[in-house]
Amino acid sequence: MSGSGDEVRETYRACCRPRTAERLAALGLDRVYVRGQGDYLVDDQGEQILDLVGGYGATMFGHNHPRIVGALVEALGEGRPFAAQASVRGRAAELASRLGARLDADLGARYATFLANTGTEAVEAALKHAMLAHERRTAALGDRFEKASVRARPFDSDGALDRARELFYATLAAHPPGLLAMERAYHGKTLGALSLTHYADYRDAFESALGEVTWVPLGDELMLERAVERHRVSIPWPVVRAGTLHLEERTFSTLAALFLEPIQGEGGVHLCPPRFARRARELADEHEFHLVFDEIQTGMGRTGTFLYAEQLGVQPDVVLLSKSLGGGLAKISCALIREDRYERGFDLVHSSTFAEDDLACSVAIAALGVLERGESPMSRARVQGERIRLGLEAVARRAPDVVSTVRGVGLMIGVELHELTGLGAVAALSQQGMLGYVVAAHLLNEHHIRVMPCISNPNVLRIEPSAFVSTSAVDRFIDAFNSVVRVLRARDAFALLRFLVRSTDERVEPVYSSRPEPPPSMCARRAAFLGYFLDAAQMEEWDPSLGRFSIEEREELIRRVFREVEPMHVESAVIASNHTGERVELRSYGLFVDSTTFHANLRGEGRAVLLERIERALELAREDGCTIAAFGGLTSVVTANCRTLPADRIAVTTGNALTVGACLMAAKAEAEAAGIELSEATAAVVGAGGNIGSVYAELLSDSVRELVLVTRPGREDGVRPVVERILERAYERGRRGGQAGVTARLREHGWIARWMDAHRDATGAELRRVLGHDSPVRVTSDLDELREAALILGASNAPTTLVGVEHIGPGSVVVIDVAVPGDVDPAVRELLPRVHVLTGGAIDLGERNADVTTLAPLPPGHLYACATEAALLALEGRREDHTVGAINASQVHAMLALAERHGVTIATGAHRSALAPLRPLESG
Repeated sequence: MSGSGDEVRETYRACCRPRTAERLAALGLDRVYVRGQGDYLVDDQGEQILDLVGGYGATMFGHNHPRIVGALVEALGEGRPFAAQASVRGRAAELASRLGARLDADLGARYATFLANTGTEAVEAALKHAMLAHERRTAALGDRFEKASVRARPFDSDGALDRARELFYATLAAHPPGLLAMERAYHGKTLGALSLTHYADYRDAFESALGEVTWVPLGDELMLERAVERHRVSIPWPVVRAGTLHLEERTFSTLAALFLEPIQGEGGVHLCPPRFARRARELADEHEFHLVFDEIQTGMGRTGTFLYAEQLGVQPDVVLLSKSLGGGLAKISCALIREDRYERGFDLVHSSTFAEDDLACSVAIAALGVLERGESPMSRARVQGERIRLGLEAVARRAPDVVSTVRGVGLMIGVELHELTGLGAVAALSQQGMLGYVVAAHLLNEHHIRVMPCISNPNVLRIEPSAFVSTSAVDRFIDAFNSVVRVLRARDAFALLRFLVRSTDERVEPVYSSRPEPPPSMCARRAAFLGYFLDAAQMEEWDPSLGRFSIEEREELIRRVFREVEPMHVESAVIASNHTGERVELRSYGLFVDSTTFHANLRGEGRAVLLERIERALELAREDGCTIAAFGGLTSVVTANCRTLPADRIAVTTGNALTVGACLMAAKAEAEAAGIELSEATAAVVGAGGNIGSVYAELLSDSVRELVLVTRPGREDGVRPVVERILERAYERGRRGGQAGVTARLREHGWIARWMDAHRDATGAELRRVLGHDSPVRVTSDLDELREAALILGASNAPTTLVGVEHIGPGSVVVIDVAVPGDVDPAVRELLPRVHVLTGGAIDLGERNADVTTLAPLPPGHLYACATEAALLALEGRREDHTVGAINASQVHAMLALAERHGVTIATGAHRSALAPLRPLESG
C-alpha cells in the first residue's frame, strides 16, 4: 500500500497480525522493507540493511537474483498459465525430472516428485503418504491373516481360530498408526505438521486436535530403539504343523513414519549425528516405516551439499524441500518419495489447487540452474560458512561467559548465548528467553544487520545469508557481534537498549556488579511480594546501568516494552521473628512497569496484560517454593483486591490489613508528637471509597471528632456505604458506653442523642438520613474541604498528585500518604515545615533484621507493611488466603497482634530526613 511507514505499520497491526506487530514495534523490529537485492534490504527510509536472516533459509541465492528474476519475467512475458488444473503441466514435469535426476545422482535412488506450495504442505503430503502406506501395509497383513485362517480352518476343533481372529483385529484397532519425531523439532503449523512440532507454545492450545507422537532426543540411539520397540505389538498367527493348529505370536510395527530434520533449524541449529541417522535408516528398514528427511531449510545447497543427507550417508524414503527451492521469489515445495516406496494412486487422493503452476516451477528451475552453474553456490556456502563459524568461535573464546557454543554447517549457523545469571535488566531478559530478540533488535538498529533467534531456543541466533555473501559483509557482522557481546559482558542495559529511546550516548560501561543473585537461603518458609517501580527513577536501584537513561527515557522505555517483559524475581530478603527466631525468605517479584504506566492500563486491553503478568508472577512464586503472596500498590487494585485471580494458585493477601494498621498507628503517634488532640480534630481521607481508605476511616472514627471522605466527582454515592458503616460503628460504640471520637460528636446534639436512645436498632443508613447536614461524617469531591482537617490520609488511585499546598489548613497538620503514586505534592513537604508528611505503611522489622535492605526507598531494616504482611503470615505457616476482597476492622486488629507477636513496629518517620523515634504497636 502507499503511505508513510507509520501508516503501513498501523494498517498491518490493525488488519494483519495485531500481536506480532505490537511485539515488533516494542522491540524496534518493525521496519518496512521496500526493496531487496542480494544480501541487502532497503527500508522505507532508504536505510540499507545486511540481511543474515535470509528468509529463515529461503534466500540461498539472495534477494531478487537477476537470473531467477529473469526466468519469472520471461514466464510472465510468455503468458504462461498460472491456473491450468486437470492438465499436463510442462514446467512441473521439467522441474520434477531435474529434481529426480539430482537425487538419483546424489543419493543413488530414483524419487518421484510431489509438488506443493509451502513447507508445511510438503510435510502434510509426506504425513498422508506415510499413513496411506501404513494403512495398506495393515490391510495386506489382514489379508495374509485371512488366508492363513482359511488354510487352518479344517484343523480348528474348539473355536480357537475365531478367538484368535477377534484378538488379531482388536489388537490392530487398539494401536493406531504411530509417528516418531525429535525433541526440539519444527515441521510447520498446520495441524498435521504441528503434531510433529515439539515447541509447546505452538502446540498447547491445539493439543486435543493433534495426533499422538513419540518424541526422541536427537542423537540418542538407545531412546530411538526403545521408542521403536514400544510400537511393536504382538498378534496371534495361525500355523498348521503335522495336522495340528498352532497359534504363534508374531509382531507387527504400528509405526508409520519417523520425521527427522538433519539439522534442526528452529530447534537451535542442532546437527543430527551421522551414526544416529544411519541407525534410524536401519530401524525403518527393519520395521517398514518411512524415514522422512525434512530438508526444507537445509536443502538446495545451504550446507555445502545439495542435501545434508549426503553428508550423513543416508538414503531417506522421503525428502522434503521448500524455502530456497523458490529461489527467493516463489512459494513452492515438494515431497520427493523414493519410487520403491511410492504408494500408487496417492496423487489421486492428495492434490492442491495452486501446486505445479508454471510461474513457480519456472522460478525453481532457474534456481536449480544457478545452483549448478559457474562458481558453485554450494562451494561458496562451505567457504563463507567456515569464515563465519571461525569468526564467531573467536568471539566465543574471548567471552566464554556470554557465548556458549557455535554450531552449524555451511551457511546454516547458530551461535548460542548463555542464560545469564544474577539480577538486573540484561540477566532478566536472558532468563525470560528475550535476550536473543533484543540482541537481534540491537544489531538491526545499531549496526544495520538483520539476524533472528530460533523459536524453541531464543538464546540461539541463526545466521543464514545467501551463498553470495561477501567477505566484507561477513567481517562486518563478526565485528558487530563482538561489539554486542562486549555490552552483554558488561551487563550494560543502557548500551543494549538505548536504540529503543534513541539515546545518542554510545559508551559501554564496565561490569555492574552491585546486584548479584543472592545465594539460596536455607529457609523452610518462603513468601512472595508482587510489586513494580514506584516511579521511573527507581529503575536505577534495580539496575545501575539504567541510570544513564534520563527519567523521560526510562518512562518511554517502560511504555514501549512493558507488554513484552515477563515478571521477574528482583530480590530476596531473609526476615526473622524477633521473638521466636523463626525465619522466612521474602522473595520479591517485579513487573516491568511504573506507577504511571500501570495506572494508564487499569482498564481495557492493558488491564488484561497486567492481570496476565500478575498471574505469571504467582506461578513463578509457586515454582520457587512460596506459599503465600502479598500485593503491592496497584496490583491489588487491578485484581479487585485479589478476587479476580484464578483458584489454582498459592495463597494470597492484599497486604491491606497491616497497611491500614500501620497508617492508623503512625497517624496517632505523629499527631501526638505534633500536639494535635485527636478528640477535637477533623480527619480527612482522600480515596475514601477504596479498600484502605474506607477501613482506615472506620477505625479512625473511634478517635477523631469529624471525618471528611473525599472521592472523585460523580463517585459520591459509592462512598455512602462507608459513611453508614462509620455511623453505625459510632452508634454501637455509644450503646456500649463509649464516648470518644464520632460517638462523642453525635451526643453533643441533644436531639440526636435522644433519637439514638429511642431507636435502639437503628441502621447506619437510617442515621445518615436523620442526621442530614448535621452528620459528623460527610462525603465530598471538593479538595478545598481538606483545609478543615488536622489529619489527612492520601489513599487514592489517582495517577497524579491531588493534595497541594493550597489544600492544607492552618496550624499543625499530619499527612499520611499511602497512595502509589503519591497523593501529596512534594511542595507540601518543602514549603510547609509545620506539616508532618509521612509516606504511610512503613514497618521497622526490629533488631534481628536491622541489616535487611530492599529496593524500596526505605532505610535498612524497614519494609512496607503490605510486604511485611506476607512475611508474618508465612512465619505463622499460613497457607490459606488472608485479606481477599474488602478488609474489615477485625482483620486489621489481627494483623497488628501478629506484628506484635513477632516484634515488628511502626516506623512513624521512616521517610523523612531523619528517623523519628519508633513507637511500639498498640493492641486492639
